[in-house]
Amino acid sequence: MDSGNEDLCTYIELIKTRPGMYVGGLSVTLIWYHIAGYEAACRWKCVEEELDPPWYDFHEYVRGKTGFEESTSGWSNMLLEFNRGDEAKALEMFFAMFDAFRECAKA
Repeated sequence: MDSGNEDLCTYIELIKTRPGMYVGGLSVTLIWYHIAGYEAACRWKCVEEELDPPWYDFHEYVRGKTGFEESTSGWSNMLLEFNRGDEAKALEMFFAMFDAFRECAKA
């Protein structure tokens, strides 16, 4: 990766290539913990990322696409429930929704 272009979005793209290696398994819960750790490290190191679209909008995007009434449970829990507890299917859906979420910002 180019050291000038690293952010959460490029990191998720990297994880997508080998999720088992990066997060320890094919699990939406594991990637949620991994991303939460990434965000915590950014706060700890006072790194502010200006992502387009903003990452916090992803909860609402998932809510809208999965038909939940509210997004308070978070994107990972919504995806997991939508996929009836299947961690691998929820992870696959996460990557697809993440791509679509980013494409919406470009349109």
